[in-house]
Formats: sequence, structure tokens, C-alpha cells
Amino acid sequence: MQQYGVVTNMTALLNPANHSHKLPPVPTPQQMELDTNKQFELLKINYSRLLSDIDGDLREDLRSGRHLPRIVDKALRLFDLKQVMEEVETSVMSKVSCTACKAGAGLLQHYIRDACGDVYNPTHEWKVVFPPVQKPDVTPQKAPSPGAPTFKVLHLSDTHFDPYYQEGTNADCKEPLCCRLTNGPALSPHTAAGRWGDYRKCDTPKRTVDHMLQHISSTHPDIDYILWTGDLPPHDVWNQTREENLMVLKETTAQMLQTFPGIPIFPALGNHESAPVNSFPPPFVKNDFGISWLYDELDAQWRQWLPTSVSHTVRRGAFYSVLVRPGFRIISLNMNYCNNKNWWLLLNSTDPAKELQWFIYELQSAEFNGEKVHVIGHIPPGHSDCLKVWSRNYYKIINR
Repeated sequence: MQQYGVVTNMTALLNPANHSHKLPPVPTPQQMELDTNKQFELLKINYSRLLSDIDGDLREDLRSGRHLPRIVDKALRLFDLKQVMEEVETSVMSKVSCTACKAGAGLLQHYIRDACGDVYNPTHEWKVVFPPVQKPDVTPQKAPSPGAPTFKVLHLSDTHFDPYYQEGTNADCKEPLCCRLTNGPALSPHTAAGRWGDYRKCDTPKRTVDHMLQHISSTHPDIDYILWTGDLPPHDVWNQTREENLMVLKETTAQMLQTFPGIPIFPALGNHESAPVNSFPPPFVKNDFGISWLYDELDAQWRQWLPTSVSHTVRRGAFYSVLVRPGFRIISLNMNYCNNKNWWLLLNSTDPAKELQWFIYELQSAEFNGEKVHVIGHIPPGHSDCLKVWSRNYYKIINR
């Protein structure tokens, strides 16, 4: 395992000299007399050791050559798996799904026992640890005066570029994703995929993404920076490969670089970047089942905008912290570690990659330095797609 400590990026990425309009003034940090600084530095050093505790291999691999008895096979066939999958996808669960989950988990536990690895506890309850630093008094914030300098920020998300979109194909097919040659020609003009896209079951053609980005670039040449919060590949989740998803990542990154040269871009990871979709194993899952194939490429692509000092956290968990300018920091979280459709978390949902513990240290450092922080990510905490225990810990952190 490659250990790393908490190295807070202190190099400002936004240069006021590169912008045509006046930027907001840099805040003056207040000097905080805290006798807990030494304790906090010690906590940051211990963080590296903390990471090694969770990085051992799973206790044992799946027992080779062992098959479920015929009674289990027969029982599993009784479940309406098609309905179960549809309900999991829509987050609307019925008695069918609940019964299937309980019965399936019970059968696996009975016949395989602990062969799938340890689970910390049945309810996956856990808490993050806060440093012994007293919360400062909350000071009322004043609204900016009329005409005050502002940032111009572009936020892009969920482009879902489909390299196989084909104008004139069937946009009303029986598959989850249409508008491809494999869906056949349209049965009528009404069901034909349009030149710029379709509002039915289709993703975005390349020409539409190109035109959108060029329009933004020409209309708003004074953008200060861009937030880019993921979901780049299309929705053909049953047919995706790692290679194709990486191709979409590389092609879209090159497109952003070409369209917005010299503008800082701060990405966040979506839930569709992996293959299969929603599959983001924690760092203790290695070899062919691990996620380094994606995170290493993210680091290579994102490094065109981000400092090399964040490479260690991107490669480990696809999250990072950067100083945009003195007094202002952006923290990008990997929200797939709260995604309730990320079934790798069934093994152990306890703060995957120690992301939230790292988040605490980054916010504490920002507090010491008088920095404001903008947190970005793909799945909102508190949303039905986010695990309740993760959301609960997240809100404890930001309300501290």
C-alpha cells in the first residue's frame, strides 16, 4: 500500500491577472489563538497510519470450487429478479424486493457463511472522529453590496455523451437506451432520432456537446473557472466496458481543454464513470476487482488542471482539495462512497477510503487559515441515493 499524509494544497490556482473583470477581494484571515495546533498536527501525522489499518486484503477469498446446493438454486429462481432490479434502479421498493433481499441474504449467510468477507455490523453504523478543537463563534454574514465584484463560474454535469448516437434511428425502442443503429430505423418520422438529440430514451450526440461548449465559450469568454461534476458516459450500462468508459473520459477531457484553454476546471466523479455502473470498490479491494484502472486515469486527465500535490488522494479515492485563491478553497468529494447503489459498500460502508476523516482535516486546516470552502460532488448528501449513515456523518462535519 502507498501511504500518504494530509498535504493541504497551498498554491493558488486562480490568477487575477488573467481575468478581464474585477474579482472579489481576498479575505483577510483572522489569527486564531488555539493551543490545539500541535495536537492537530499530530492527528494529521497519525492519519497516514490510520489508512494502513484498513488496507489489508479481505480475510479470505471466496472459497473456490464451492457451489450452492440445489435447494438454494431453486429458491433463488422463485424471486422475480427483473422486478427487483427495476425497483432497485428506481429506488421504489415493494414487498417482492424486500423479500428477495432478505431471503437471498439469509440463504447466502447460511450456506456460504463468512466467505464473502467481514461486515462491521448489520446496520453499518459508524461515526467519524473530530479533532479536539473548539468550534469558533458563528459571525453573521453580510450580503454583498450592489455592484460588488463577483466570480463567473460555469457548472457542467451529466453530459452523457453517446458516441453511437445516430440521427434517424428509432428513438422509441424497447431498450433502456435508444437512438442507435442497433435499435433499427424509425418506424415513423415521429419516432426518429433528431439531429441534435431526443427527449425520449436517448443520450447526447457529439455534435450537441460540441455546439453547447462552443456557444458557452464564445458567449462567456470571461469565465473564471468551471465546475465539472461527472456522469460522462452514456446509459447503456448493460453493455459498457472499462475501455469504452475511459475513451469517453479522455475524449471529453480533450474537448474541455480545447474549448476552454487556460481556464481552471475542477472536476468531480459521477456514478456512471465506472464499469459496471455504480461500482466503486473501497481501496482494500485490489487486483482485477479494484478501481485503480479508473482512478489512475482520472489522475492523469485531471492533472491537466490540478496540482500534482493532489495526485495521492485522486488515485486513492478520487477526491481532492485545492486552493483556488488565497482565502478560498474547493474540495471535491467522491460521492460514490455514499451511493446506495454501490453494492461494494455491503462489504463495509465505514467511511470508504477514509474520505470523510480526510474531509475533517481539510476543513480544520481551512478554518485555521481563514479560508472559505466550496464543496462539490455528484450525489447530494441527504438525497435518497446517499446512504443515511454517510449523510448523517457529513452533516455532523459541516455543522461542526
